Amino acid sequence: MTNIIATDAQQSEINEGKVELFDLQLASGGEKYFHPGVNQGFGEIKFRADSSGDVQTYVAMPMELDGMEISADGSINRPTLSIANVGSILKNSLGIRNFNDLVGSTLVSRITFDKYLDNGLGSSSNPPVTMSRVRYKIDRVSAENNMLVSFELAVAYDLEGIQLPRRIQVGKYCSWQYQGHSTHGKGGCTWSPVSELEDYDSSDSSSNKFFYFNVFDEPMALTYHVTSHSSNYNDGTAYTQNSYVKRNNKYYVAKQKHTSNSTIRPGDVSGELYWQRVYTFENYSASSSYSKDSLVKASISINGVTVTTIFKSLVDSNQNNTPSQNSAYWVREEACGKLINSCKCRFQGQTANHSYNTLPSSNKLNASVLPFAGFPGTAKF
Repeated sequence: MTNIIATDAQQSEINEGKVELFDLQLASGGEKYFHPGVNQGFGEIKFRADSSGDVQTYVAMPMELDGMEISADGSINRPTLSIANVGSILKNSLGIRNFNDLVGSTLVSRITFDKYLDNGLGSSSNPPVTMSRVRYKIDRVSAENNMLVSFELAVAYDLEGIQLPRRIQVGKYCSWQYQGHSTHGKGGCTWSPVSELEDYDSSDSSSNKFFYFNVFDEPMALTYHVTSHSSNYNDGTAYTQNSYVKRNNKYYVAKQKHTSNSTIRPGDVSGELYWQRVYTFENYSASSSYSKDSLVKASISINGVTVTTIFKSLVDSNQNNTPSQNSAYWVREEACGKLINSCKCRFQGQTANHSYNTLPSSNKLNASVLPFAGFPGTAKF
């Protein structure tokens, strides 16, 4: 409420008629403007909708907002908006077929005096002179008969089925859809749809890196990159962090430095603190035959966005079956574990060897800022 109208309302005698205005912001989009037509007759009046908007035309419509009150205790007030049921006139003016179409729309009620209305020549004050505006959501149609239609109004945080905050975080897990910002145009996961880390360590002379992980945050790398950087595991060898080894036809990377020790072999339960499994994939070729559980890299389209990802074969002798989202022969193996470590593996990733851009290091570049996800302390999206 402006000081001007507050002074007017506090005078011992008020010579101007009070005007009630309704701004209806439709849930389907667009705004409509009405006034009850009590003091001003049944004609149109003009007034500025807000400080930045144009002067709007308010159409006379028999309507009343009743039951508004402010209380510090008890249940939240739910006023009623009643409009004369003038048949198709009201529905046509609102652009609706059914009054239930108004549920979810926003009603803004404002009060001013006659002298602050526009004279049709753009004389409405800027910002508009009004008492404090009241904003409600239309929650439901409470009554409809031949005489009138009534709507029950509610404040935004009192709507049925609505819970604040709207976005709920569950425990330690991220709630965003993986790569949703790129593939669906929304969400806080901004990981590249082709799994490319563009913002990498300036000391890294390699080209941009491409990192792939499964739901357990285990790395998947191109077979050539892994085999070129691996050696056969030996109990008598001391390994440094990021050492790649092969044992029992499986590949592992050392998560930390350790001396020669036969009790911490990769693949054994006792060695889980020191070694992590690494999976290998090939670039998909329609002419190749793949056995069950083989991994391939392929590109698919999601909502018109090219996504390069890793698929696992579901059958043996898998040939001429192009990987796709709903394939009976392939399932997407690259996925987010929904943990903060899943973000760290990607956005803080480094290569174990600059020559191989799909070979991740077990070291994380902690200086790189994580994007906003479902975790406190990360950067705002």
